[in-house]
Amino acid sequence: MLRAIALTLVFLLSDIAPAAEPAVLLMEVTPRPDPEWRDRDVRTLRAFRGLLDARSGLRMVPQRELEALFKEPAERSIQPHKMSAREHFKKGKGFSERLKPKQAIWEFTEALRILRAIFSSLDSLVDLEEAHLQLGMTYQALGKDRKAAHEYRMVLLLNPQRKLDDTTVNPVVVKSFNRKRERLLTSMTGSISLITRPRGARVDMNGRLVGYTPITIPGVYPGEHYFTVNHDGYKTWSGVLRVKPGALEKKEVFLAEGQRIRWVRLRNRIGQAGIGQASAQDVEKFANAVGADWLLLAIVSHQGGRAMLELGIFESGGQQVNPLGIFAVEEGQLAQVVESVEGWLQDNRKPSPKTDISRKLPDDIHGGGGLLPPPLPPPHPPDSGATWYESWWFWTAVGVIAAGAATVPLTLYITRDSGIKIDVYR
Repeated sequence: MLRAIALTLVFLLSDIAPAAEPAVLLMEVTPRPDPEWRDRDVRTLRAFRGLLDARSGLRMVPQRELEALFKEPAERSIQPHKMSAREHFKKGKGFSERLKPKQAIWEFTEALRILRAIFSSLDSLVDLEEAHLQLGMTYQALGKDRKAAHEYRMVLLLNPQRKLDDTTVNPVVVKSFNRKRERLLTSMTGSISLITRPRGARVDMNGRLVGYTPITIPGVYPGEHYFTVNHDGYKTWSGVLRVKPGALEKKEVFLAEGQRIRWVRLRNRIGQAGIGQASAQDVEKFANAVGADWLLLAIVSHQGGRAMLELGIFESGGQQVNPLGIFAVEEGQLAQVVESVEGWLQDNRKPSPKTDISRKLPDDIHGGGGLLPPPLPPPHPPDSGATWYESWWFWTAVGVIAAGAATVPLTLYITRDSGIKIDVYR
C-alpha cells in the first residue's frame, strides 16, 4: 500500500515539476565575413551572446560545443612535448645556478627547439619567452654578447613590455637588456602581408591576435616573429617570419583541409542560401550535434558604415527557419534585439489567446513568412471627440503612401511585439 502511494506521489510530482528551459544555440552563418570589420563583428556577437546568456528565460548552449565541430583536432598530444621542454628548462636553470653555463646552454637550447616546434598549440608563449631570456643571460655570462643580444631581442619581440628587476637579476644583465630595448624601439620597422587560401583566416603574431586575412601588418619590429594561422575546418599553419628594417615581407599560405571541413561546408551552405531559405535538414544537423532545442542563426552585414544583424530562429524538428528581421546593432541597441528574441521564443512557446495564428506576412514582404503583423488599433468611440486627422486610419494611409512613393531600398525591422517598422534611408 505504501509503495503504491509513493509511486503515485512520484507520478504527480513529475507532472507538476517545471520543465527545463529549452537550450538555445547562437550560430553565425555570415557567408563572406568582411576582414576589415571582422574584429568588431566578433566582439558584437560575443556581447550579443553574453546578453542572451544573462536572460533567466534562456539557456544558452556553450559556444565551445559549437566551436568543437569546426576546430581541427590535434594530430598528436603536445602534453609529453611540453613536459619534456619544461624538464630541459628546469635542468638548464639548475646548471646555471651551479655555474655550469655550457651544460645550461645545451638544456635551454633543447627546450627552445621543442617549444618552437609546438608553439602553435600552446595556450601562451610565456615558456618560449622565458627560455629565450635564460639562454641570453647564460650567453652573456660566457661573454658571448652578440648571441645574448639576439636572445634578448627575441624576448622583446614576444613581449615588448618586458622589464627586468635589478633586485633579482644581475644588474649587468638588466643594463644590457634595457640597451637592447632602446635600440629595438628606435629601429626602423617593416611590414608583413599575409594572404591565405581560403581567406578569412585568423592570424596570431607572437601569441596575440592581429586580424584576419588578407591582412597587412604595419610597424613590425625587425627580427623573427612567431605566426599562427587558423581557419575553421582547416589544419593550423605556423611559422617564423623574419622582417628586415623598412622591408615588406609577403607570405601566401594555402591551408590544408582537415577532418572537420564537412561542418564548415554545411555552415557555409546555410549562409549562402540565406536565412529563411536555408534547408531545415541542414540546420537540424547542427541542432542534433550540440543538443539544441532552438538555433538562432545570425548573419552580420554592413550598410552605410553601420553593422546590421539579420536573425532567424529554428526549432529542432521544425520545417523551416523563421526570419526574425534585420536589426541595427549600434552601441546600446543589442539589449533591444535580445528582448525581441526572448519575446519571440516566449510567444512561440506560450501563444497568446488573442493572437490569430492564421495571419502571416505575405512572402514577398517577409521573405518566407512566420511573423505576425500587429492587430489594428480600435476605432475611436463616437463620443470621444477625435477629429479625422487624429484617426488611426488616416495616419495608416499616410504611411502607406509614403512607403509606396519611396524610390530607394527599404530596410525592414520586424519583431513579434511591434509588427513592422519601415525606415526610409535617402
